[in-house]
Amino acid sequence: MQFQIMRRALAVLHDQISKISNSARELYVLANSVFQEQNNDIQSSLERIRNTEDEVKNIRKKINKGCNRDW
Repeated sequence: MQFQIMRRALAVLHDQISKISNSARELYVLANSVFQEQNNDIQSSLERIRNTEDEVKNIRKKINKGCNRDW
């Protein structure tokens, strides 16, 4: 059982890392959009970054809640 929990935790962490990496790439797109004054792309990039941030925060809260309950 413990092995399954650890595997699941690693899968969740891997997913979070992927989302954060994608947001970092999105910062590059955002910077280019700012320099080229492409307002629609700026808004889209900011929205994608906000959504990813919210997803990662929610997952972290669920993990913390689950850890506190199990201990």
